[in-house]
Amino acid sequence: MDIGFTAAEKTAVIQTGLDPSMHEDVRIHGMKLMERAGRPQCTMLRTDLYDDRQWKGTRMCPNLAAGGLNEWIHSVRLSRSETWVSLWLLRRGDTDAFQPADRQLLDLAMENIAWLGATFDNTSSAESAIALTSRQRIVLMMHLDGLSRKQIASRLEIGMDTVGDHIKRIYEHFSVNSAGELAALFLRKR
Repeated sequence: MDIGFTAAEKTAVIQTGLDPSMHEDVRIHGMKLMERAGRPQCTMLRTDLYDDRQWKGTRMCPNLAAGGLNEWIHSVRLSRSETWVSLWLLRRGDTDAFQPADRQLLDLAMENIAWLGATFDNTSSAESAIALTSRQRIVLMMHLDGLSRKQIASRLEIGMDTVGDHIKRIYEHFSVNSAGELAALFLRKR
């Protein structure tokens, strides 16, 4: 769910979220934090993973900067093996880093707001989407988000025929015939 994102910000977030190195860095660090805390939840500030110098050298930094975003905090809860509930908050422009007090507030939200803890069975792994091109992954996320082909074409500044070609290849890759079947592969309520 995205709230208040411009098209450029949304594209930057999708591109960053689909970056395998970002996924791996956050997953490894998150698992270590959970083990240390002895609980299946953690909230990470960007500064927990990367100091300012390291951050500038990541692929995430320019990906987010392309959308005018620069700071983030990420809270995850492991509900079952490799099934995550995740909340990622970002800040625009030249803003200060999130602080430990922000972590405490987000931890409280994750623990006490029922719909933030809803659990899902992940029936199609993130790794299955990595086989797609980066543009196909962006189209996949926008398509799953309910955008029409015309909206996707407009936001990505590509032709509707190109969007159609991407969606056709995505459907072939996942062996589905509709957006509903595609969505069902990724999320099925327990």
